[in-house]
Amino acid sequence: MNENNFKQGNLDFEKMNATLADPEFANWYYNEMINKLDSNLTMEEFVNIVKDYNQNKLL
Repeated sequence: MNENNFKQGNLDFEKMNATLADPEFANWYYNEMINKLDSNLTMEEFVNIVKDYNQNKLL
């Protein structure tokens, strides 16, 4: 991954790992991705999906 294209400074790796280990997230992510034809994501897009999931979960 090119560091110039992805800002890692505000990424909480512990929270990211906890989310990725959560079975509820795995089910949600699978259902989201199965409905999308374009499954080619960049790392930044994937991180944004996880962040959005966490933000919506808190609402």
